[in-house]
Amino acid sequence: EHFAPQLDIVKKLQESYENVTEEYEKELAELKQKYKETIQPILLRRGQLVSGHKDGMLNDEELELLDDSLKEEYKKQIEEHKESKGIPDFWKKAILNSELSSIVQPHDRDVLSYLKEIEIQEKPEDQMKKEEEGLREVAILFWFEENDYFTTEGPLAKALVIEKETNTPIESKLLTGVNWKPGKTLVSLLKEKKQKNKQTKKVRVIKKWVDRPSLFTFFTEDINADPEKLDSHYQVLQILKNSLLPNAVHYFEGNVDLDEDPDSDDEDKSDEQKFKEGCEQSNLDVNEVIGILQQTQNQELSKYK
Repeated sequence: EHFAPQLDIVKKLQESYENVTEEYEKELAELKQKYKETIQPILLRRGQLVSGHKDGMLNDEELELLDDSLKEEYKKQIEEHKESKGIPDFWKKAILNSELSSIVQPHDRDVLSYLKEIEIQEKPEDQMKKEEEGLREVAILFWFEENDYFTTEGPLAKALVIEKETNTPIESKLLTGVNWKPGKTLVSLLKEKKQKNKQTKKVRVIKKWVDRPSLFTFFTEDINADPEKLDSHYQVLQILKNSLLPNAVHYFEGNVDLDEDPDSDDEDKSDEQKFKEGCEQSNLDVNEVIGILQQTQNQELSKYK
C-alpha cells in the first residue's frame, strides 16, 4: 500500500504516546502518594484539635501563630477547663453547610453533635483478593463520642467497591453498622393505627414499625443490585473525599457557595488554566508535573532524531 511508510510511523507515534501516558500515570501515582503522606499528619492534627483529643492542646509553635487577643483567649480556656475542649459541633455544622445536608433529616441533627471525626481509607492493593483484580475498595468511617442513641465501640463504617477502569461502583457493603440503644433508632418509626371491628364495634390499636428517611440509613444496608442507590452512595463518597474533608473548615464557617456550578465557566478557561486547576485539586505541584512530562516527552522524541 502506498501509505504503508506513513502508517508505520503513525503506529510508532502511537506506541510513543502510550509510553508517555504510562510514564505519566506512574509518576502521577508516585506524586499523589508523596503528597498524601504529607497531608495525612495535617488532617490528623486537625482531628485532634477539633475533637478535643488529649493531644489537642495547642503547642508552642501553634501558639506563636495566634495574635495576642487569641493567645489570651486560649489561656483563659485552659485556666477554666484545664484541658482542650475542641470545637463543638464542628462536623455537624460542616455537614449541614455541605451538599450532604440534603440527606440529613431534622431527627438526625442532635446525633451529629457527637460526631468527632470522619475518615476515608482506601484498601491497599496488596490486600485485595485475586478475584478483586481491577477493583478498588474505599471505606467511609464516622467516629462518634458516647451518646444516647447508639453504642460507640468503633466507627460506623461503609465500604464502596469500585471498578478502576470505569470508576463505577458495584457494591456498597456495611463494615460496621449502627447498634441502636432501645427505642432510639432513627431509621424507623413506630406508628399506631386504630382499627374498628365491623361486627363487635370494638376498636384495637395496631402498632407497626415503618422505615423513615435518615442519614444513618447509609450505615444500615448492603447494596449490590440497585444502580440508583449505588450511585447515591458513590456521590456521598465523592462529596466527602473531594469537597467536605479537604475543606472542612470552610464548610464549618459557611464559606462555600453550594449553588456555584464548577463546570459553568470551563469553556472559557484555557488548557493551561484547566491543567493548573487539575493539579491543585489533586494536591500536586504544577512545576513538578510539567518537569516530569517534559522529561518523558524528550525521551520519546529522541527516538526519532
